[in-house]
Amino acid sequence: MTQVSKITGALLFANFLYAGPPMMTDDPFTPEVGELEVNFASEIENSENFNFVIPIVDINYGIYPHTQLTIETAYASTDNNYKSDGVEVAIKYNFYHSDTLNIALYPKYLFYPITTPFDKGKSYELQLPISLKLSDTIEWVTSLSYLYPQNEANHYELGSYLAYEHQQQTYFLETYMEEHPQDNNVATFFNIGYFYQYQDNLGIMGSIGYETISLKKEAEVAYLGIQVIF
Repeated sequence: MTQVSKITGALLFANFLYAGPPMMTDDPFTPEVGELEVNFASEIENSENFNFVIPIVDINYGIYPHTQLTIETAYASTDNNYKSDGVEVAIKYNFYHSDTLNIALYPKYLFYPITTPFDKGKSYELQLPISLKLSDTIEWVTSLSYLYPQNEANHYELGSYLAYEHQQQTYFLETYMEEHPQDNNVATFFNIGYFYQYQDNLGIMGSIGYETISLKKEAEVAYLGIQVIF
């Protein structure tokens, strides 16, 4: 749900672009070999300013059994700018998979191929997504990340969500925490999400949530998208 934007101090969800649509936490699952999954989405943030990210384009392709190539980018608006954001390239390898437990390695590289006001320098990330099936309808997903930004301090991020699946519908409840070592605090995001499998190759998804720092509400964010499988 890669859910884009922690751009400057304005769009809060960028830099990890949008992780495991429609949520911020990445899951360990990958497309089948030769299968192409494309997520088209938009995001709106209400904080001190009203900002948006549209389109968010997240492309995932099964290049090998349990192995996924990801390319993700977006256009973003903040402080009267509407420009290209960064491009994220990643490889996800689901190295342990069973009916109840899945674990993956997910290294990522974020860069800015063209001049943009959102350029924060290249960034490397190593992520460990884990999924545990608790019942036929409930799944727990968590993901621990360590980021190496070019122009900021290295830091951790940790996300977790519960997913409840009922027929064609899936409901999500998520908490995502991001370390801010430069000011010695932690940003916490609370999100609820929804996914509707309209057809075998078409899904509709969305989420809403807010961010807090030191228990103070900083912003509200909404995300809406579609998922197409080829």
